[in-house]
Amino acid sequence: YAAGIFTVVLPDAADVTGTITITITADGLTTQEFVIYVKVKMLTEQQKVDADLDLQPTTLTLSANYTLPTLVYGAYDATTVISAELTGYVTLTDGVLVVTQPAFDAADVVGTVTLAIKVGETTDTVVIPVTIKKAAVAVLNFTTTTPIAVQTYADYADALTYTNSIMTNAYTVTGTAHSITANTSSVAGATQAIVIRPRTETVPTVLCDGTAWIAFNTGADVIGKIEFDLYYWSSTAEQYFTKIEFQVKVDGVWTTVESLLDNVAGTSTIQHVVFTGLTCTEFRIYTEGGKLGKNDARLMIDNIEIYK
Repeated sequence: YAAGIFTVVLPDAADVTGTITITITADGLTTQEFVIYVKVKMLTEQQKVDADLDLQPTTLTLSANYTLPTLVYGAYDATTVISAELTGYVTLTDGVLVVTQPAFDAADVVGTVTLAIKVGETTDTVVIPVTIKKAAVAVLNFTTTTPIAVQTYADYADALTYTNSIMTNAYTVTGTAHSITANTSSVAGATQAIVIRPRTETVPTVLCDGTAWIAFNTGADVIGKIEFDLYYWSSTAEQYFTKIEFQVKVDGVWTTVESLLDNVAGTSTIQHVVFTGLTCTEFRIYTEGGKLGKNDARLMIDNIEIYK
């Protein structure tokens, strides 16, 4: 009770009875008490079902498994229906929608999941529109059993084409002062990865000018989303970088989308970077910095996922 309003919470298990005593005083002279006998009815099965239905999402867009909300009163019933459009892409197992994404060259899959929730003898349903996003166009994790020859400062201007076993199409990868290394750096969780190595040198000045990058050309595939892991080779590498940027090519000109220096500032752990809303066929990770005559400036790129 507050400000003249009684707030009632319906009980779960049984009706509740009791009294409310109201005292009225007028002008500080007359007092009158009223006793009200109250019975609060317990929640009905339908009300409990409705409360559990309210926990459900109105729509779902999935690229991974989804755990259904934990119910307060009831249980998910076996009569849950997954529409025909989602056959082969969604199953329900122990309260989890298990997702299998369409191939990258297929379309997103759209359908519905009709969840049935049961309390006692009462069952009701909710229809949830579900979109299953297609898989990445390509996944580059640089763990091939046939290692690509490490590029050196003498030949790193050569084009590098890398076909991962997960990919169904090869994208041309070019750059300067980079390699694919079998070393895993000192960072926890690191594996074989791309290493970008800016370096300065008096001879040859053209090859070692303190810039380095890895660039990707996806040909006719217009890319909308890119994500990758980013980290320094070691905690000492950070001091040798003055610029780390994610760039896309616009009308033939490399254009910076975002600086990545802050993403790896002061950390020796793997950072995951995601860019969405893109419309590009060429992108690169570009760096500046380096140490004179040394390879101490080393930036690692791994687990690149490319989406149309």
